[in-house]
Amino acid sequence: MVKKLKRIFLTILCVVLGAFVFAGCGDEKPQTPGNNGGTEQEKPGEKEEEKMLCKTDAYKPFWKEKKIRNESVVMVLGDDGRITGKLLFAPTRVISVNDHTLTKTYDPSQYVIEGNTIIAKTPAAMPYFTEDQLEGKDLDRLKLGLETYDAKANGEKIVFTEGDGIIKMQTMVTYEYDGEWKARQTPQPEAVEHSINKLKTEGKMTLALYGDSIAAGCHSSDGFGLEPHQVPFGKGVKSELESQFGGEVKFENVAVGGWRSSEGKENFEERFRVNGDDPVVPDMAIIAFGMNDGSFRMDPDLFGANIEFIVDSIRAINPDCDIVLVATVVPNPLSPQDASQAAYLPVLKELAGLYNAAAVVDMTTVSQELFKVKRGVDVYANNINHPSDFLQRLYVTNIMSALVKDY
Repeated sequence: MVKKLKRIFLTILCVVLGAFVFAGCGDEKPQTPGNNGGTEQEKPGEKEEEKMLCKTDAYKPFWKEKKIRNESVVMVLGDDGRITGKLLFAPTRVISVNDHTLTKTYDPSQYVIEGNTIIAKTPAAMPYFTEDQLEGKDLDRLKLGLETYDAKANGEKIVFTEGDGIIKMQTMVTYEYDGEWKARQTPQPEAVEHSINKLKTEGKMTLALYGDSIAAGCHSSDGFGLEPHQVPFGKGVKSELESQFGGEVKFENVAVGGWRSSEGKENFEERFRVNGDDPVVPDMAIIAFGMNDGSFRMDPDLFGANIEFIVDSIRAINPDCDIVLVATVVPNPLSPQDASQAAYLPVLKELAGLYNAAAVVDMTTVSQELFKVKRGVDVYANNINHPSDFLQRLYVTNIMSALVKDY
């Protein structure tokens, strides 16, 4: 009951915070070229093993093994009558196609793969939007509590939600591919040597996460009490650090939905309980602002000054604290929130060069690469800027890839 109440509380919290929409808040049959566009299906006996891997290796860098686990895609009924979705790469072998819960597996007879396009052969099998619904029309028919939101283009609309409706429209595809991912992180393990050494030698460390609603974890499936209960990226980083190095990571998430770096600066002492009986004293601090700053077109120099203040304030608490600066993802390009977020990446890189033990994780380029192929509903659970499960996992993967050598 306590856990249930906690989930309900977290869901209500994310919905409230999300009101600041600027907030960053079945057995399988072997397939042949004739029935799946030349894509090989998994061999008999592999399915259960792969399902387990999709959970235990959820954060493994896909570009190293050329296998993407549970890439989210929303199927769309086009003007040509086909129900399709776009994958990041053209699969060489499809391992599984599941619903958003990862508990229902679609039979290969229900879809076809052509290049990097997945096509529904059985219209009722996978959930799908119509083009009109993506534009905010006829949403009541879906009975998912979806809403209409002003688009970036004058006079146009897009679908939007503070609930779990878009999550429930997503299909998850696990596959192997042959291609190159262009948004890999630069390994910077030297930037977190102090905190990692403490974790190794003392068996404990404190990790703090400060940022907006993306950092707060709004719209992860776990926040809604939905399968597969993907936790927000902060908790994912905590668990991966413990898995990699042993010991216990005390995790303090002091992020607030709707905040810009200016609110982060102004409210630092309160959020870190500086004058309280239980202050937050991090050994590693992840600072992840920028989504809302960009939506309000905050000047990059002012953004940098705010982040510098936050870093200095953290170092005043613990001079040895390792700093991880996360350059925010960009919003759905169709949304009005898409403004100056990308301008903060060079600012953070310059700022990191001024400090010892400071790393930069470039989620800006990651998201820009995603949007070369994907729609907003494929990766954002509100179709604006709240990462759904796939992107939550990519956050963890990229942060860990930057901080841990050969992750």
